[in-house]
Order: sequence, then C-alpha cells, then structure tokens
Amino acid sequence: MIRVALLLFSILTISLLAKDRTVPVFILAGQSNMEGHGRIAGPQKGTLETLSADPATAGRYRHLRRNGSWITREDVWITWLDRKGKLGVGGWAAKGAIGPELGFGWVVGDFLETPTLLLKFGPGGTSLAGPWRPPSAGAHRNGKARGDGIGTQYDNLITNVKSLLVAKRAKTKRVMVAAYCHDHNYWNALICATIARQLGFRRESSHYHQHL
Repeated sequence: MIRVALLLFSILTISLLAKDRTVPVFILAGQSNMEGHGRIAGPQKGTLETLSADPATAGRYRHLRRNGSWITREDVWITWLDRKGKLGVGGWAAKGAIGPELGFGWVVGDFLETPTLLLKFGPGGTSLAGPWRPPSAGAHRNGKARGDGIGTQYDNLITNVKSLLVAKRAKTKRVMVAAYCHDHNYWNALICATIARQLGFRRESSHYHQHL
C-alpha cells in the first residue's frame, strides 16, 4: 500500500524546508469523491465507528484510535475550504464524514516521517467540462466564455497553490509539488498533468498518467 501510494503521489513531490527539515506538500484535487462522504458516527453498517468496533474489521482501523478516542496527528497538517489545522477524523470533509485525506495523510505521514501538508480542493457536484476546465481545453461546447462556472475551480486551485508557493519560496531554498486528482480516473490524471504544467513542473507532469 505504501509503495503504491508513493508511486501515484510522488511524481511531482512538493517539498518545503521548515528549519532543518523537508516538509512534503500534496495537492488533493477532485469533486464529490474527494470532498468525502464516509460516515463517521452511527450504529448502521459501514460507519467508521462500527467498522472500528467490529472484530472482523477493527484491526484495519486500530491506528486511528488511542485510549478510546480518535487520534489527531501532530505531523500532518491540512487546509480545506477556509480551515486549516492538524489531520484527524472529521472536520476535513462533508459534515460528519471523512474523505481520502484521512487514509492518504496517514500513509504518507507514517512513511515520510516528517511534517507533511495536504492542500485539499474538493467541491462536490462539479465537472471537468465546466468548473475544472483548463485553459488548454478551449471554449466550452455551449460557447460560454471562461468564468462564471467555466474553469473557475481550476483557476481557483492554481491561484491558491501559486500563492502558497510564492510565500514559501521567499523562505525556502527548494519547492517541489505533488498532485493527487481523484474522481474522473484517466481524465482527472490529465487534469493533474495540466495543473502541474501550469505550476511550472513541465518535465515531470508529462509522466503522471502513466503511473495510475
């Protein structure tokens, strides 16, 4: 699992130097699946609570609890909408839910053994042809100009990531980027490659879709 995660997500590794350590930064981009709708609480089958309590599955989720409480990691940070903080169970997906950030953050946090930052963008109900449309895709088939729902999420992602990198470059010697796009399979892989090129990582981004 760790090797697969690194194969998929280290294609464009971002690293920022914090004091004497390298801090990897990962962009998590998608729509409803990236937003996350895995229920945490409740007695019904399939919630994180019931899976953690069921002897048949509890072993898979033991790492998320300590002394009967959900763990908040001290070494993995995350931004989501207007919030930022330490990665834990809940608070970084739809209300009362978890998303890919939880499993992904745990795997890379354990493997890298260094402070890690996740930048999550996952507005539900959006499409590649509309809000996620990159400039290279040209005009929308309905003739609608870019803006007002056409390319707005893509542009927002690029703007926010660039702002972070500009701020960090003023304090660090080296900045690299890793992107994980989730929801549209191969097509989102192409979006990831386009995002990487937009951020200036042209050589590595051309190989992204080959590693899915």
